[in-house]
Amino acid sequence: MYVRPLNRDELAHISEIDVTEDGDLIYRNIGGGLVVESKTWHRPRWDAGECQRRIAELLVEMDRGDTVLGAFDGDRLAGAASLRYRLTEDMAQLVSLHVSQSHRRQGVATALVAEIFRLAQASGAQRIYVSATPSVSAVGFYRSKGFELAEQVNEELFVLEPEDIHMIREVPFPQPKSTHTKNRGNNMDVRAYNREKWDKQVEYGNPWTVPVSPEVIAAARKGEWSVLLTEVKPVPRAWFPPLESLDILCLACGGGQQGPVFAATGGRVTVLDNSPRQLDRDREVADRERLVITTVEGDMRDLSRFADESFDLIFHPVSNNFVPNVLPVWRGAYRVLRRGGVLMAGFMNPDVYVFDLTDSEMGVFELRYPLPFDPTQFSKAERLRMFGSDSPLEFSHTLDDLIGGQLDAGFLLTSLYSDTQNGPLGKFMPAYFATRAIKP
Repeated sequence: MYVRPLNRDELAHISEIDVTEDGDLIYRNIGGGLVVESKTWHRPRWDAGECQRRIAELLVEMDRGDTVLGAFDGDRLAGAASLRYRLTEDMAQLVSLHVSQSHRRQGVATALVAEIFRLAQASGAQRIYVSATPSVSAVGFYRSKGFELAEQVNEELFVLEPEDIHMIREVPFPQPKSTHTKNRGNNMDVRAYNREKWDKQVEYGNPWTVPVSPEVIAAARKGEWSVLLTEVKPVPRAWFPPLESLDILCLACGGGQQGPVFAATGGRVTVLDNSPRQLDRDREVADRERLVITTVEGDMRDLSRFADESFDLIFHPVSNNFVPNVLPVWRGAYRVLRRGGVLMAGFMNPDVYVFDLTDSEMGVFELRYPLPFDPTQFSKAERLRMFGSDSPLEFSHTLDDLIGGQLDAGFLLTSLYSDTQNGPLGKFMPAYFATRAIKP
């Protein structure tokens, strides 16, 4: 996938973008704060007339000297965005951003917005304005990119779009390729910081915080189910023993996804997670589906609340990249598993972290950071540039710790697979690994 400006003759290709989207929640700006409301909405694919109207609007923007960007997957237009360089003397406007349904959650929107930021900064703009559709997904995306509610809305745009969420962010300035400023955050409470950020991700509708549907639970009750340890590839069913009446610990696994599926199959499920809002998701599904799920707020590195040999299965999807030290996770898991019990774990490929995360989402892969990657070693400004103000910090771990650490804890490794990532990096290398181990 690559991003470049479109010329006038290419605007007809916007008909290739399938903007279809549905939802049942929206945001309202009430008293200067965001409030979630229940409202079913549907956006259909643009018909020929709507495409012509959109093209006419983009031509006006081009005539004004502004830029329309296209994101291409091969020869096909996967997304488009447009930038108005001067909404006011010092403020640009992100006028439109659309990604085709088949290419969402693959880094396309992030790549388009990153190029918008670059162009706005190069033009001398100090701020950038967006009037966002009020869907939870749209507003959550913009907030994840640093946009905040506009204290003073643009009156012209507000009249045109009074139901939109009007937001502004400072235009990011270029950063040094690597500051490597050491010992800036060694005293920070990573667990508390990441708890707050994951609670925010629930609010924004991060896909790993969206509970499973009633249809998924109904199928699981019939024995038809699959779960993820990583991003794309389901865990092989052969990895699982029969789940009925097993004591299962979903470790750092909130969000209302895997735990409810296991409970629907007859497992006795405990979900431990650092985020109260993530645990709320599991309780929501349990209440809705009349499932029995025990939820525990806690640190994946500290399982002292559980007695020795309490569980038959521990399911630990990709999450240990949010703690600085993974070894306590393996030691605790070994202690609370029964003999013959199974540990299934997903984790990031450490090599992912040699690249700048923002650049890699744009398809730019430049070796930058030595491993293991520890964001607390950088300045606050650099951490904000890497992760934004509302995303949790991530850490890389060596394979010595990720795999060797399991063996040192006493586990026997029985199987392993790799998985790809829905994003530019996924075209070049696996982003995840998953392991199955037993306690002999």
